[in-house]
Amino acid sequence: MQIKISLANGLYRVVAVGICVSAVVLAVLVSKWAFGHAVAINATEAEIAAFGVDLAPSDPRTHLDHAFLLEKTFLPADQAKALSEFEQAAALSPNNYLNWLFLGRAREQAGDPVGAERSLLKALELAPNYSRVQWALGNSLLRQGRYDEGFVYIRGAVAADMTFSNPAATAAWQIFGGDVVKIKNALGGSSRINASMAVLLAGNKRYAEALEFWRQVPADEKESGTKEAARSLYAKFIEAALYGSAIEIANSAQLFPDETISSETVSNGDFESALAQKEPSPFLWIIADGSYPAIGLNGSQKHGGNYSLLLNFGQGGKGFRPVSQKIGVRGGSSYEMIFYHRSEVKAQARLVCQVISAADASVLASAVIAASAGWAEIRMPFSVPADTEGIELKINADGCSADGCSISGNVWFDDFSLVKR
Repeated sequence: MQIKISLANGLYRVVAVGICVSAVVLAVLVSKWAFGHAVAINATEAEIAAFGVDLAPSDPRTHLDHAFLLEKTFLPADQAKALSEFEQAAALSPNNYLNWLFLGRAREQAGDPVGAERSLLKALELAPNYSRVQWALGNSLLRQGRYDEGFVYIRGAVAADMTFSNPAATAAWQIFGGDVVKIKNALGGSSRINASMAVLLAGNKRYAEALEFWRQVPADEKESGTKEAARSLYAKFIEAALYGSAIEIANSAQLFPDETISSETVSNGDFESALAQKEPSPFLWIIADGSYPAIGLNGSQKHGGNYSLLLNFGQGGKGFRPVSQKIGVRGGSSYEMIFYHRSEVKAQARLVCQVISAADASVLASAVIAASAGWAEIRMPFSVPADTEGIELKINADGCSADGCSISGNVWFDDFSLVKR
């Protein structure tokens, strides 16, 4: 019995020692793998990431991070090593679409479009609905001149992710030389593509076509999915002094949520609404920076309603800060600007109200603000050139020297209106 017990105890000891040794070995291997993984993903230099690969050669992540760092050196030898590392990552984790996506990009950069396409098709097989994969495959095919096939995937990417709509439109623009018919055939007529095309056309000063593309975007999309495009388009039309179209774009996308702005109308012409203080719309009253004259609403003198606009020069001073407003109009039309003023001003220069063409800054109409005992009516008829859809209404001082003119007293304005003749 003692011998049997001794043998059993010996066997137990052997098994126990074996388990302990295995556990230690496993712990060492796991620790080595974990350390290598940590080294690679936190490395900032390719040499350090390579050390992580040596410690954890079966970890696809270490190969990926090493490849990314090798790519950044731009050295030919390192690019070849990076490609090898991407291939190793894909081989170690063949069901991860990202590994095939990275490998496809690397193969194309290495001048292997066939291998790149094969890798990207594998990524698409693993992630058929991922826009990033469709975008990469589509662009790879476009670079091979296979436009019909490429734009199929580009359209899919845009449909899944609107951030691809602008680069898709730009790519099609470059390929087809700005031919909008070919571009539309290639990209389709989704609201996102139409909005991106509108911005692109406006950026190339093809404003009429841009507006047509924008009008094809459904109303609900203009207020939500393509609102950023609307802001960009609006800014480009403002820059081009196409105020009528800019107002149309802004209203269609609800860019004036707290204001009522229409073409062929002086906004807040009766001064019954507060004057905007910070970054007002250009289609509201804009008061130039400065402290002279004091400018604000006044309730003691008014032609109608409760308020007028007062320019208070006090006992006198030099300088003048204009008051202005941009207005959308129709090219080739005739109008009459009507307003009322009351003036007690004494000035070395003339105070004038002007209607200025936004297209070329020419003065279309002008009236002198003369002293008046009561409210005086001013009518300024003018015609808008056929190629102009914007004017600027401006209250200014005319004939001042470079040092400014001495002006004193008060002048009130009220009830501006624009009438089409």
